[in-house]
Order: sequence, then structure tokens, then C-alpha cells
Amino acid sequence: MSQHALYRFARCGAALGILATALVPGACNRQPGPPGGGPSGAGPGESTGAPDKASTPDAGNPSNQRAASQPEASGQSIRVEDGAGAVLFVLQPSEKGFRVKSGDGRKLGAIKVQEDRMKVSDAAGKPAYKLKLKGGGFKLYREPEQAGGTDVEVARFESGDAGFRIKDPEGRVLYQGETRGPKVKVSGPEGRQWVVKEKGDGVEVEDASGAGLARVKGLKSVPAGVFGAAAEFDLLQKALVAAYATRVQL
Repeated sequence: MSQHALYRFARCGAALGILATALVPGACNRQPGPPGGGPSGAGPGESTGAPDKASTPDAGNPSNQRAASQPEASGQSIRVEDGAGAVLFVLQPSEKGFRVKSGDGRKLGAIKVQEDRMKVSDAAGKPAYKLKLKGGGFKLYREPEQAGGTDVEVARFESGDAGFRIKDPEGRVLYQGETRGPKVKVSGPEGRQWVVKEKGDGVEVEDASGAGLARVKGLKSVPAGVFGAAAEFDLLQKALVAAYATRVQL
């Protein structure tokens, strides 16, 4: 798979409407172009200062729909590790979506796939976050404390031919990625400069010195890698983005 293929998600936003069923591969033949909820790191008011280069595609165009690789169809698990190789979480396919487990098999949460969104609950079964399709990307929300309450936006992800942007709830850019040859260059808060590249059956995220920050195994997805490396997002938020990337090619 070429690095540009990682960005077919820009043509696939509308495909989230079919999350409950498997798409037929080749449904789209378009060629690709190139927080409120986190425990630490940059806050909502910080911006990378990077130019806002990504453009938002026409996600409503049926020709932009495409099936992604679907590990759940073959029972394949996805592992996300930190830079030291410690397992952050494992996604295991389940009847309703995915089980989120630790490296030693402990239950961390569960992801439920619905027609136009995904929801994740914690180990005790309490609803935690949801992800909804928005234009050419998605928005990540915290579930309300009380039933019937208002969802609290955590972050938004926007994709385009030039790359991607991760924004805080106020619309300020936190992370911005741009394809450069076989790699994706990422700018983040506090001058962070990362590189995302393919490795084996997944992707690896490195800092400017070449030190590993995150590794995704079993899924070639730039956003899954960036969310996995970003300190602004907690484990269940990272798991929800990785689960989404299995259904819509990111």
C-alpha cells in the first residue's frame, strides 16, 4: 500500500453511514491525493501555528465512498503500542463492534458500531465517548453525565487531499499532517514535529529525533497513529479513532 492510500479516508467520509455492514471492496475507484477530553498536553487554547492547508472534500458525493480493510471480518486484532513497545490497547472484533483490552487481556471497554456513529463504554459499561461523521472527517464527543444531556465536543478531525487537521472544540488547530513523499509530516503543539510512516502491517510515529512515539499493528492508518501518540487524548478516545479507521479507510 502506498502512503497516498492512507489518505483515501478523505474520499470516504460518507462511508460511515454503512458502519453496520461490510462494503464491497472497490466501491470507489477515485484515486487518492496525498481537547477537552485528554489527560495531559496542550489545552484547547493552543494552536500549532501551522498553515491551514487541508481542504475538505465533497463527502456527499457517492463516488467518494470506498470500503476499507475490515479486520473484524477475519477476526484480526489491532494493537496500539507506545514508543517503548508497551501495549496501550488491543481491539478485538466482537458481534456488536470491538472489545477494548489491555495487553494482558483485561477488559478496558467496548465499542458499539451504529449506523452513523460509534460509541465506546468503559470497563464498567458506562458510556464514555462517541464518534460521529461530520463532512469529510468526524467529531469526537464526551457522553453527557446525565441521560438526555448535551454531548461535549472533545476534538474534530478534518481531511483533505493536502493532508489532515485535528482541531480543538473551538476550531483551533492542534495537529496538522501533510504528505511528503512516502511519509507524513505532522506539526503539533509546542513545536512538536512528527513523522508517520508505514511499518510492517501498520504505521509508526516518530519524533524529530527518530525516537518512537506510537506503533499501530494490523491497521495502516495515519490518524490512528497520530491519536495514539498524542497525549491530549485518553486511551478510550484513541481506541475509538482506531476502530473507526478499520471501517473507513484513513
